[in-house]
Amino acid sequence: MFYDAHHDCYLHKHHNTITVEIYRDKFVVNTGGWDTKTTWEFINEWCPIRVVTPLGNIREHKVVVWGKHMTPYHDGIEVDLYGVPLVHKPVRKRRAIRGARKEFYDLAAQVRKLLMSRAMVGEFDHVGGLSTASDSQYLAAMRTLVADEREWWSTDDLRSFFRPREILAFGRPRYQYQKLLEQPMKPAIDRLDSNINAALRAWEYEHSRGLLWETVEVLV
Repeated sequence: MFYDAHHDCYLHKHHNTITVEIYRDKFVVNTGGWDTKTTWEFINEWCPIRVVTPLGNIREHKVVVWGKHMTPYHDGIEVDLYGVPLVHKPVRKRRAIRGARKEFYDLAAQVRKLLMSRAMVGEFDHVGGLSTASDSQYLAAMRTLVADEREWWSTDDLRSFFRPREILAFGRPRYQYQKLLEQPMKPAIDRLDSNINAALRAWEYEHSRGLLWETVEVLV
């Protein structure tokens, strides 16, 4: 930290980059291209700016957050003494289109209507064995169940809807929970919800080229 008499401000230098310029009424922030955790730790020692990556670990999408508001971050951004940017710009956000999943939610409601009363009385509490069905197989089973006009389905016919799913972490089984999953102690309704969520992933994949999401610019 040193004083710059020409600009009447203090400068914080990290390696060869002036990361924070401290004026009487504002801060100027710059990573110098070194957009790393360590750089931001040093910046935050001297400046109250809060920067996050709401769309994942993508540097181009960093935003400055204050309260319920946000604006895109860029090197050279100026913020006041409370970390609020002096210039606000729209943020690009991806959001689900209202009603885009209605078709699936209607299907799920019909499945729950057919199965919930039987699950509530404990008919499927002791269904054992991990499910081996894929997401798309669950979606197909839901469609078959709703389309079929038979008045009664046997317990064996419906067993697959209530088998527990393997808990995954980054696509791999979390083996420490394997013993717990093999025990018929997890509520049947939770298992049903888990399998319906699996079917939702398959449905979204089917409609991935459709209009499920929209990107908007909002000034928040």
